Amino acid sequence: MNGNDLCHEVFGKNAKKRHKHFKAFFAVQDPHKAVPNKMTHPNFKVDPFLSWIQSVSMEAWEMGEKLFCDEQTMGFKGMHKDKHQFTYKAEGNGFLCTAFCQDGYTYSFYFCNQPPPVHYISQGFSPLHSWVLFMFDQLNTSNTLLG
Repeated sequence: MNGNDLCHEVFGKNAKKRHKHFKAFFAVQDPHKAVPNKMTHPNFKVDPFLSWIQSVSMEAWEMGEKLFCDEQTMGFKGMHKDKHQFTYKAEGNGFLCTAFCQDGYTYSFYFCNQPPPVHYISQGFSPLHSWVLFMFDQLNTSNTLLG
């Protein structure tokens, strides 16, 4: 914007304001790509990013003998159907996930708004136990002291 003749020519006299609007509403999507079912893929917009975070976090940490599984909340103040309301927590509301942690480091996670793995549900496990067993399957035992 700063002195760019093309931007001034395209956006006109109110270039700063119009450029700000353009940035706020600009989105790049492939219209030919089918949108998956939101019941089976609720995080489809951020799944590639979450998968990358998951793989990097599992490569960056060498797990020890003690592994902890707990819930984590990612704070979120906006409106979303998957946001959990916590009246008993000071941190507030947000997205909930089950995570493997060690010494304050999140090694692996599974978002609770995703359907649990069918493989474990069909064996009679609860959703929580299915998420945890799925995360155990993801453990890279060559990088851990577990195996």
